[in-house]
Amino acid sequence: MPRWTFELAPDTLTREEKALLAQQITKLYTTYGIPAFWVNVFFHENGEGNFYSGGQYPPNAIFFHLDHAASKIDSEELRREFISKVNEIVRPILDPKGIKWEYNIYEHPRDNWRINGIIPPMEYPEVLKEWVEKNAPIPYKDTVRDYKLRTDFEVHYTDITQETEGERTVHIRARKRGRPQKAIGASLEKDKKEKRRAQIRLAQRAYRSRKDADTESLNQRVAQLETAAQTMSEAVITLSDILLESGVLTSHPKLAEHLGETVHICLALTKDTSDEHNQETPRESQLPSPADVSLALSECEKLDRIPRLDPSPFHLSYYPSSLFMFKPGDVAVMEVPQFIEQLRIACLYEGSLMLNNPSIPPEALRRPFRLLLSLFTRETITSIFNNALQARLHRKLPTNFKQVPFVHPSAAGDSNPQTPGPGQAPDRRPIDFHPQSGGHGLLSDFSAQTQKELDGDWLDVQDLERHLLERDVRLCVIPPKDSVKSSSKLVVNVKALIVALVNKGMCLGHSPGFRRSDVEEALNSSTWRNA
Repeated sequence: MPRWTFELAPDTLTREEKALLAQQITKLYTTYGIPAFWVNVFFHENGEGNFYSGGQYPPNAIFFHLDHAASKIDSEELRREFISKVNEIVRPILDPKGIKWEYNIYEHPRDNWRINGIIPPMEYPEVLKEWVEKNAPIPYKDTVRDYKLRTDFEVHYTDITQETEGERTVHIRARKRGRPQKAIGASLEKDKKEKRRAQIRLAQRAYRSRKDADTESLNQRVAQLETAAQTMSEAVITLSDILLESGVLTSHPKLAEHLGETVHICLALTKDTSDEHNQETPRESQLPSPADVSLALSECEKLDRIPRLDPSPFHLSYYPSSLFMFKPGDVAVMEVPQFIEQLRIACLYEGSLMLNNPSIPPEALRRPFRLLLSLFTRETITSIFNNALQARLHRKLPTNFKQVPFVHPSAAGDSNPQTPGPGQAPDRRPIDFHPQSGGHGLLSDFSAQTQKELDGDWLDVQDLERHLLERDVRLCVIPPKDSVKSSSKLVVNVKALIVALVNKGMCLGHSPGFRRSDVEEALNSSTWRNA
């Protein structure tokens, strides 16, 4: 000793690298006055499947331990100095290869250490110097250790020694007189158990303290990272809104595409990854505003069987920053008026995406916009939708909506708002989108083909709200904790229902419209039982 033992996988180190390590390790100890032949370096190359690091094989790692018996490191300063020298030897060889390395230092008592059966002369400097010079073990007479006698329990024995001229004689120890051995043994055993329990308690307390400190440090670091990511995302989205309002992106489509991709990346990085910590339904006073709830469209749990409303990278630059404030874990159950408001925003947003995308041909716009296309140009409808979306998100009245009629197919029955009956919620829309001039557009003003396509039982958003209240539908943002099968209510996935309705909806001017049959189909396909 000293002895270094490396545990590694085959071919991790070359022969030259092993030789270099052995030479530098030996040189380290000779500077401390240790004979070179005391230093031993082993490289244990564990065969295939015999060495795992982090559960992985082959491991890109090396573990080694240092065994010392010649002397102990007496102070913390010397310990740090020695560890620093160990790192200087290993790091230049292992770090460039990307190897993870770990080691520990063990200090052993010298009593059982022998070289060629000889006790190493650590207490005899002159003999040690001769061993260093000749680099070999030289026999010598150990006149002290040959007669050194130790005992494990001083309470049991006492040494009886007799000094004579020129020599020392040691006699067999005599047992102390006193209590019987059995009583002493029982007392010692009890003391050992108490001491062991005290050691365990201290170790557990220290472990808990370290764990709490580490957890607090990690929580603070996570909070800092989340704040930094949120700040960066808000800055990017603000820049996107400014560029959009300035009209620069219209003449630079490539710039708009790259900006959209950047916004998409920022938003993806700021998604909440700890939904499990916020599964409880908050109090009504803590519920987010309707504009905040819109993020549920893009951040709810992903369902493979539900179609997505993901916008293209180009149109992500148009996506307003106020839509990204809602986190799915903040609300578990959505009220019907909030859902209706969210559905309005989703329809406006999806319509704006389609209208602003020049690659979408007019034929594809015919189904959702057949009524408005018979009255306005595509550019005018695009301006109306953009203005309406921004106005609704910012709780303002749109500036160019008076010219848009409200068309309600006659087959849907009376579209005038009804006084809610007992147990029904009143109309709590934050913004009234009905034309101030009053009156509805007449279906007879449109072509016969359009009237034929509109045949059937239709619902506007007010009709849909009353329909959901009458059916006592439970609108859940996240999977309900209670059993769906045991509930008498229709438990619906909010995101799935919005996606299904948007895909089937049609613009009626001041309100999206839905066939009653499409609404029933969307409700059935969006239940958590089916999803």
